[in-house]
Amino acid sequence: MSGVRFLKSQGHPAKGWIRLKVLFSLLNTVFFIIQAYYLASIAEIIYLQQHAFSTITPFILVILLCISIRSFLTYWKERMGIHAADTVKTALRKNCFDHILEQGSAINQHYKTAELSTIIVDQIETTTDFYANYLPQMLLVALIPLILLAVIYPFNWLAATLLLITAPLIPLFMALIGWGAKAANERNFKALARLGNQFLDSLQGMAILKLYNQTAQKTTELEQSAKTFRVKTMEVLRIAFLSSAVLEFFSAISIALLATYLGLSFLGHLNIGYYGHQPTLKIALFILLLAPEFYLPLRQLGTFYHAKQQALSVAENIMQLLSIKQQQATNMLRLKEETFERLEFHQVSLRYPKNDYNSLENINLILTAGQHIAILGDSGAGKTTFLNLVLGLIQPTVGYISINDYKMTEIEPSTWQSQLSWLGQQPQLFPGTLANNLRLANPHATDTELLEACHLAQLDELILTEARGLNLLIGENNAGLSGGEAQRVALARMYLKPAPIMILDEPTANLDDRNTELLHHSLQQMMKSKTVLISTHKKETARLAKRVIVIREGRMIP
Repeated sequence: MSGVRFLKSQGHPAKGWIRLKVLFSLLNTVFFIIQAYYLASIAEIIYLQQHAFSTITPFILVILLCISIRSFLTYWKERMGIHAADTVKTALRKNCFDHILEQGSAINQHYKTAELSTIIVDQIETTTDFYANYLPQMLLVALIPLILLAVIYPFNWLAATLLLITAPLIPLFMALIGWGAKAANERNFKALARLGNQFLDSLQGMAILKLYNQTAQKTTELEQSAKTFRVKTMEVLRIAFLSSAVLEFFSAISIALLATYLGLSFLGHLNIGYYGHQPTLKIALFILLLAPEFYLPLRQLGTFYHAKQQALSVAENIMQLLSIKQQQATNMLRLKEETFERLEFHQVSLRYPKNDYNSLENINLILTAGQHIAILGDSGAGKTTFLNLVLGLIQPTVGYISINDYKMTEIEPSTWQSQLSWLGQQPQLFPGTLANNLRLANPHATDTELLEACHLAQLDELILTEARGLNLLIGENNAGLSGGEAQRVALARMYLKPAPIMILDEPTANLDDRNTELLHHSLQQMMKSKTVLISTHKKETARLAKRVIVIREGRMIP
């Protein structure tokens, strides 16, 4: 699908607003025609017929009425354009956000967080002019000139012909300039994404930068990226201003040509174009007043053509984002609850898109119900990648994974993931009470079940020393809890999920010896009736499992 077709397809929710804007714009043109006719009449009455000023009072009242109505129509057509753009931008952001949530780690393989936020927030925002102005203008550029030609032609066929001949010059130069604008916008968006990535990385690593006294160096790098972005932005603006100047120039030349013809006709030097009668000041001035209005939609389209090229650059980025999908079969199987029997890796290899090497190479493994397996390896060996494959967040580059003898790609992901409970290296708790955090895994869990989970996770001391018990408040970034306590709360939450399989990714990586021992004791109790898969670089943690598999540089070591 082309970028234009994609953008137009996304504009369906705003069709009503766009049509109303077009209608109000056409009404505006009709009242301008009336206004121009009475203004030309006033000029002839005053300068040629030399009537008293009182004779033009009704004409002035009509002109003032037209101006008032046109002001009202202009205000509301702009409002409707804004409503159209807001409607589409909201739908676009929702589609992108839903797609990111649905595809999970498949998106993370291609984009950094700052790049995604730039697309969803900044780039989609730049489509405002496309939906608010360019799409309505595409209709108006065809309708308004036709209306004006229909009005002018009965008075002077040559003037209408001159307008018709000179009109294509504006879209021609508009297209020539627009090609350069699209390339400039793409460079500008890349510079913005790069600046966003650097800024977010700097914020996240601020403590490290200060610790190693590198804030000045990072500030210099950010300033350089900001300067590059500023230069790219000015390049885009330079093209926009140039395009406006060129369009105004050709419009002015065309109007001057028409004015020369009308003036010579009125003075009697040319007698062509009229229908058997002498040209009058009223008719000549009326046609001349309509000429700028004839070129106005074309000039405005030229101005908004820059917005189109900008929106096309955004559309390509959005389509690329939405095209990233995990490989799934069309007719998905649904696993019934508590029916896990067997998970098998069949010569699985995986290579991330931006790498030139395999993160995992030719993995063969069988995990049966009730089995406990530990994946042991150094940091970067591929343990987390292995678990992401089990979770269904990413798909193998080579080989396949089967569950109960069905390929994972043939199984509805939600029915597989509903049978998994997961604990990572960094416990993610939310501001609120301890009970609310625990019930994320099981909203219907009773207080007794919560206390049982806390007991198994070695949280008795925490609950007993705090007067609020399960109503203990947890702040932002796990404030109020130590690292070990936060990890054990996450472990209790994992236990509460009614799932037969436990997946643990380096559960003791950031814990001291005492908290590691407490977590080991909790895991021994929780693992008894579960199928367990643990990734770790600690041999002590690996001993919790009955079978240990070593991964080194993406390969399984016998």
